[in-house]
Amino acid sequence: MAEWSPKVRRVSGGEDKGKLAFVNSLLVEGRFDEAEAEASKLVAAGERSFGVHMALGRALQGKKKFSESLAHFQRAAEIDPMQASAHFMAGMSAFLSSQFALAEEKFQIAVNIDPKLAPAHVGLAQLQLRSGEVESARESVDRALELNPELGPGMLLRARILAKAGDSAGAIEQLNALVHANPGNRPALLSLAAACMQAGRYEDAEARLLEALQDRPDDPIVNGLLGRVRLRLNDFVGAETAIRASMRNLPKIQQIGRSLQLAEALIGQKRFAEARKLLDAAPKLGPLAAIVNARLGDLNLAEGACQQAVAFYRAALLQSPEGEAIVRTLDASSAGEEPARRAALYAEAVEQRQQEARKAFAEQDWQSLLDKHRPAIAQFLEQWRADRGAER
Repeated sequence: MAEWSPKVRRVSGGEDKGKLAFVNSLLVEGRFDEAEAEASKLVAAGERSFGVHMALGRALQGKKKFSESLAHFQRAAEIDPMQASAHFMAGMSAFLSSQFALAEEKFQIAVNIDPKLAPAHVGLAQLQLRSGEVESARESVDRALELNPELGPGMLLRARILAKAGDSAGAIEQLNALVHANPGNRPALLSLAAACMQAGRYEDAEARLLEALQDRPDDPIVNGLLGRVRLRLNDFVGAETAIRASMRNLPKIQQIGRSLQLAEALIGQKRFAEARKLLDAAPKLGPLAAIVNARLGDLNLAEGACQQAVAFYRAALLQSPEGEAIVRTLDASSAGEEPARRAALYAEAVEQRQQEARKAFAEQDWQSLLDKHRPAIAQFLEQWRADRGAER
């Protein structure tokens, strides 16, 4: 049996009710492995109550075993179909295992049973937003916040809806309120940073990302975003520090994009030989080709090799669908110009294309992307943390 701690109730071993209380105490402490083991013993001993299946489902959900937790929440809902909590938790596990139709069904049942269950309204709103039903999502999240104005997930979702509608100022205001009310709310901090990036408020984005790094200084995703923001601020030394931190322990395939950002930071510091070494090693295939050629153009322009810079900028532009038309226009308009001026015109065209790409990048619905790729991200982070633990 799991060890007792001050937050875990000590109970006599012969009473099933007491044993269930013990399991629930373990869940409160976040000791999911032990809670799963104790709840499984109760199930193996023939205990089939609503509470046992709910406890086992919560333990499995805490361990990110969402399909298994779903089965137990479903069983709890069969035992007591009028318990909204069972349907809500089943909806959460279905959502987290990408079973979106089932998740919507379960959230709807939960709000039908208990219209005051605010988190279930938020669950419905997430699915509605995912399906492009922005107005329905807005109505659902508004209902949730009427019931509980300080509900963090509801405030976060409302900010996403505002951002999707193009109201970056409103989204930032909503997220600032959430961060102020919950200083340690990491999803809120990262969402606020993304909203600031979208609005071009890079200093604010940097401040929020630094806050997010306080408790996880080695986080590869946050360091990568911080490096991107610092490049926009022309803080090339700071960008290099953040980008190098983001590359630690990443698989080589995932280091490629970061190495191109690192090359940009090195060019900004006039460390040309180091930047060239990175760019020469980078693959020039698919979408990477435009980025690699653009950086090689920047490098040659910084070194004063204007003709070579033009050649690389042309190659970068030709990677886009309308690239041939852009290059023809530039070739005609820059004919007869001095080499430095001609290279600058091509550099401006490439920068414009990159700004458009950055704008599209910043305006993506990051939470929807996270929902879509959640299983792969969770697997990657779990492996990354395991590798870090093994090193220590």
